[in-house]
Formats: sequence, structure tokens, C-alpha cells
Amino acid sequence: VSASTVTLSATLFDANGNVLSTTTGLLCPMSVQPHSQTAFELRFPEPNLPAYSRYEVRPISGTTIDAALPASLLAFEDLAAYRVRNTLAVAGAIRNDNNVAFTEVMYCAAAYDDAGRMIKMQWSPLPGTPLSPGQSLRLPIVWPDLPAAATEIVVWVAVGPTAQWVMSDRVRIQNSDPPR
Repeated sequence: VSASTVTLSATLFDANGNVLSTTTGLLCPMSVQPHSQTAFELRFPEPNLPAYSRYEVRPISGTTIDAALPASLLAFEDLAAYRVRNTLAVAGAIRNDNNVAFTEVMYCAAAYDDAGRMIKMQWSPLPGTPLSPGQSLRLPIVWPDLPAAATEIVVWVAVGPTAQWVMSDRVRIQNSDPPR
């Protein structure tokens, strides 16, 4: 089955099975097709937690859909990523190749290190909607304090929580200013 708007719960345990901390968070992207993988980043609110022995991550809410999620027919245009004084700036746009306008466009982005480990993620609605057929919308992705280990970024875009997310290729983060 497909799933949309999935929320996860994570729990850290010490060696005696005592709960050290719990937290919740969303998937990136928030919808999952059958037989696919997605990423998540869950941060615990307490500073300086003691060492944990094990952890559990479980879905706690979401909607299942018996069929595949409908295609959104979005396409990336000229996607590039730049590190400017430890801030990530993503250049590029998303184009609507569908024959309908979309009023709810969202993105999710994840930064990875050279070993392929996700080290930062975020998601947000894209301002500037509705996105009419044939129209493009600039991706306003900016992350202050990008960890130095971040070398690549992947971006997903969708038209609401119950549509297929379109995934970009991995984009190498360039250490220079973006074109003007």
C-alpha cells in the first residue's frame, strides 16, 4: 500500500530498558509508494542525553492508500546547490507538466555526506502557488549553518500529501557563490 502524511515516533532506551527520551517527526518525503524507501530526521529535545543502548522508531499516524499515489507530473529545472559562508543556497525551479493548476506544492530536502549518510533535512510548503500548467516555481531552499560534512543534496517536490513525490538526482554542493 501507499502511505501519506506519515508521522514517526522514536524512543531512546538505556541498558536497563528505561526510556531516556522520546520524540516525533515526519518522513522526508511525507508520502511513501509501495516497495520504496524514504528518509527521516528525528531530534530529541533534551540536551546532553546519556549514552543510549537501543532505540525504536515506529509509525504512529498517517493515511494508507490501497492504490499507487497519483503522479504529479512535476519536473526539476536547472537544479544546483551552493555553499555560501556555511549557508546552503539551492538554485533551480520546479515546472508543472500537468494539465491542472496546483494550490499546495511542498518540498522536502536532505543533505548527505560523502558516505551517503543523511546529516540534515527540512520540508516546507513552496510559496508562490497556485502553480499553473506549464508554469515554473523557484525553489527557495536556504539552510543557515550547513554542516561542513554536507557534500550533496536531494530534493523531493509534490502537490499535496497524497501525490507522488518527484525526486531529484543527487546534486553536488559547490563551494562558491550562485550565479546572479
